[in-house]
Amino acid sequence: MSERQEHRQRLNARIAYAAAIERWAKNQPSRIRFFAVIRWLKEMPRKEDFYEAD
Repeated sequence: MSERQEHRQRLNARIAYAAAIERWAKNQPSRIRFFAVIRWLKEMPRKEDFYEAD
């Protein structure tokens, strides 16, 4: 794979990760519901899932 293709792939991974974080943040539960907050934190997207090639 060329350097340009690798750069594009890394850029796309960053964009996908940022989009996943935004979707995750939109599902934020109310602060009062403690167990919902714990579940919400566990569902947070992990960077490793998007940067497997690096």
